[in-house]
This record gives sequence, C-alpha cells and structure tokens, in this order.
Amino acid sequence: MAGSYRHAYPGILRGRLAIPPLNCAGPLRSLVMSLCNYACVAYDEGLANRLLAILGEEDGLAEKKMFGGLAVLLGGHMAVGVYGDDLLVRTDPGQQDMLLAEPGTRPFAMTGRPMKGWIVVDASMCAEDEDLRRWVSRGVAHARSLPPK
Repeated sequence: MAGSYRHAYPGILRGRLAIPPLNCAGPLRSLVMSLCNYACVAYDEGLANRLLAILGEEDGLAEKKMFGGLAVLLGGHMAVGVYGDDLLVRTDPGQQDMLLAEPGTRPFAMTGRPMKGWIVVDASMCAEDEDLRRWVSRGVAHARSLPPK
C-alpha cells in the first residue's frame, strides 16, 4: 500500500520521490532516474481493487499505470484511477466547479497547473462503497460520452 513507506522515508510524499538535483550524467543518472520512477508508481492497491470490483466487466475496460498510479480506461479514455491514496476522476470540464464544491475534492495538478476536468477525491471521501460508486459513475459517464479511440 502506498501509505506504508511514506513515514519511514520523509523524501517520499504523496506518491512522489523528492530528490535533489542530480549533478551526474550518463548511465548513473539513468539508473537513478529509473529507480525514482519505479518508486513513484505507488498507489493504494486496496482502493484499486475496490475500483476494479465496481467496474466489473465494463466493455472496453483497460488498466494502465499512469501519473504514478493506476488509470482505468474505457474505450481508450481514462475514466477513473488511483493516485497515491486518493481517487482520480475524469469528468466533464463544464461540471468541474460544481464537483470541486464537494468536500474532499481538489483539481488534479500534477505539474502545478490544474488540468480541466480532472478531479482528485480524498481517500476519506470514498471510504464507503456508495461514495466510491458515485464518483466512479461520474468518471464512467464522461468516458462513455467521448467517441471511442
């Protein structure tokens, strides 16, 4: 589980590894960056299992490691995912302000710039299966509204 190592290693926070700038080049830098990328793919597997159980046998379902977590695609479009310990939901950008008014939500801003239509839902806000289903259905509805890739 993602949270199990965070407290033991203070350089790791919210699924990312904080490292100082590297002053090395070549194979050593490649090795260090590969290890950092491996360490960054940490997410709550329990939440991922719950998510996949809810989605069951959805047509066109695919899993992919993205954003340092797990993404679930439907028809080639991301619907939902697990980002660290939290749920990542892709929604209609026109509904983003309304959805961000709900408690425990924030815009997804991986590079520091919020991505329109992408919302992170705090793990505590989807701890109950009913709440998780509600958020998953929003992501599925948006993915299904897009033309298949």
